[in-house]
Amino acid sequence: MEMTIDSGSKKIEFHSHLALGDTIMVTCAIRDLKKAFGEKYLIGVDTTAMHVWDYNPHLTVFDDPDHIVKIGPRKAVQASQHSDLHYANGFRKSIEENLNIIIPQGPIKPDLHLSDEEKKDRWIDGRYWIVVAGGKPDFGTKIWPPEYWQEVISRLPHITFVQLGAGKHHHPEMKGHNVINLLGQTEDEDNGIRDLFKLFYHCDGSLGLVSMQMHLAAAFNKACVTVAGAREPDSFEQYNHHRYLSNMGALRCKNDCNQCFNIGKNKEGKTICNHFNGPIPEDYIKSREFCIHVKPKPPHTVPTRACWKSKLEYCSNLIDLFGKKYPRCISMITPDDVIRGVQDYYKGGALHPLDLKKKVSVVPRQPSEPFIVPHGKPVFKMVCNAHAYIGGERSTAWIMAEMIKTGYHVQLVPTKHVCTEFLKNIPGVEITNDITAPCDIIMIYANDMIWEFEKEHYKIMEDVQAKKKIMMLNFKLGGAGKAEWTKKWDLYGFLCSQMRDEFLKRVPGAECFILPPAVNLGPFLSQSVRYNKTLHLVRHSSQGDSKHPKDTLDLIAQIREVSPNCEFSFMPPPSFLDEFHNKKVHKFSVNQLPVPEFLARGSCFWYRLPDNYSDQGPRTIVEAMAVGLPCIADNRWGAKDRITEETGWLCDTKDDYIEVIKSLNHKVLQEKGLAAKERARTLFDPHNWIKVITA
Repeated sequence: MEMTIDSGSKKIEFHSHLALGDTIMVTCAIRDLKKAFGEKYLIGVDTTAMHVWDYNPHLTVFDDPDHIVKIGPRKAVQASQHSDLHYANGFRKSIEENLNIIIPQGPIKPDLHLSDEEKKDRWIDGRYWIVVAGGKPDFGTKIWPPEYWQEVISRLPHITFVQLGAGKHHHPEMKGHNVINLLGQTEDEDNGIRDLFKLFYHCDGSLGLVSMQMHLAAAFNKACVTVAGAREPDSFEQYNHHRYLSNMGALRCKNDCNQCFNIGKNKEGKTICNHFNGPIPEDYIKSREFCIHVKPKPPHTVPTRACWKSKLEYCSNLIDLFGKKYPRCISMITPDDVIRGVQDYYKGGALHPLDLKKKVSVVPRQPSEPFIVPHGKPVFKMVCNAHAYIGGERSTAWIMAEMIKTGYHVQLVPTKHVCTEFLKNIPGVEITNDITAPCDIIMIYANDMIWEFEKEHYKIMEDVQAKKKIMMLNFKLGGAGKAEWTKKWDLYGFLCSQMRDEFLKRVPGAECFILPPAVNLGPFLSQSVRYNKTLHLVRHSSQGDSKHPKDTLDLIAQIREVSPNCEFSFMPPPSFLDEFHNKKVHKFSVNQLPVPEFLARGSCFWYRLPDNYSDQGPRTIVEAMAVGLPCIADNRWGAKDRITEETGWLCDTKDDYIEVIKSLNHKVLQEKGLAAKERARTLFDPHNWIKVITA
């Protein structure tokens, strides 16, 4: 996906480098900002764990932001004792203050996105709950006895629990036939976060403390039982559909003085208190006495508020359990409370009863049998993404399969983990991480890895040993032509001439080729189109709403004025069509129909994109032309290389679309549609890729 910048928009890059859980909460603010202001702000982010933002439709890629804005939740946290705002609003308030704007509040949940392929990719086959039984060592007050966690799991033997947690943190290992231990297995720099998201997406619910686990459960609308205690204000952390176990207001703790809270800290990080005219003495904090300046009050007169203490030594109300010290507020919660919380979801009907006969098991992430490497064959090495199976991933899988047919031993070097669907489509391919071993041909199908090209870890590409090196730049240029190792490859590939021309400005004289996406056209060429029926415009695309202009509804209305009987089909439809009810506008979910069958419903394909969006392929135009559909598209990027005057129309404005559609009749549609089919059959043959690669 290539994005260009509207001159009327402001490019803002938001920076936040707090913990992963905080980064997840930044997504709420970006969603709300984009909904309120649309294209007025083009948004980029620089945060911890950038894979949180994969598939997020609210971001735009740009090189030079107009403004860099640092955001954080500090003021919202400090106000949480007396405000009614949830943490989901913390970064929204920070953006409001920084930009001096008002952003209407959105849903109380993080805004995380999975691709369709990620939604299909299951690590666990069957129904399960997630349990996160530990936490970060610097948050000693966020702890519940391991013995309690184990009791919960042991007393719910009919539920499978998947235990998660960072290896570097303290996570007592749970035991039992109903426990699947994945501790430390979601920490891979490239894949870990996405694996974590998928595990939560497929679970029934999760158990844990006030931590990232409950935010992830909320993001994917999952059940959750949170052992909270009384550290954070309930209103700041609790999600409506969660069982949030709190003892807020039930305790009177020592050193609990309203005057000391939120006064601030000095340069040394010491808490400042007016009573002491400066920092609170350490020996006074450790004494755990009631504040000498405030007379203790009966519990019913104490304001309900949290303490926010993180270190165990600062907690003034500890008790002994199992030979260790625990905060009283969290220890008052018992295994019975947690078990009841889980069971209530099933008793109340929010979760369907479990099928006790169905076994829950781990799905193998990679082939379990060692690969037998054939001898005497030339070696073709493909470096690409494989964590999804869409667009570019489909093309690389097809190329690898064809290279095997050509007589090559094919190796895949994935930049991330290999998803199940991708794996199914590359039988006979060896998966390896050895990128520098000698080979005959190496091909990088770059996709979004171009953003990493200038980073240190990509310098390993200087050690590649191949007789022929091919770099396919199918998305954007990024660091290609900037990083030294990218400047001396034998061949550079592009899906459109516009991107090729941009690259030649960086590397003059580079040997280049341009080919349409590698698509197996057989299923599409076998389809036939009825041109003499009522005009039927079809649209198939990926990336959700981001590929649909916001004025699509207005355009449909204008088309109806010049072609009252025109029908429309979308697969999938943009979300703003949800409330649009018209028997002549047909909406299909993702892959509800096989794509060739869906396209053959229509008599013309249209592919209008937002002004700030570019598409090098696009794959869907190649498929539509192979079916025999004439195409109407924007006069830019890949569409310019696919559509000719004989096969369709290229438009510069919305009015151009109206004028084209006004002129359509079955004779024109048939003439251009048959020409489109022939152009696809002869010039879009994917075997041209193999000819270029092996030449």
